[in-house]
Amino acid sequence: MTFSTSKTFHSKSSASKWAKNMVHKVERQLIDIEMGLVDCTVGELIQKYLDAK
Repeated sequence: MTFSTSKTFHSKSSASKWAKNMVHKVERQLIDIEMGLVDCTVGELIQKYLDAK
């Protein structure tokens, strides 16, 4: 599974703290990731995209 998010920070220490917190949340499934997209075909992804438009 791939999860991607980004944010801008003024300091490296703030960025590191945020990144560690995000890893913790993803590992413990505390972030609402649409799990239906994890195990689907390209065709299903395209259909979900078209349905969302």
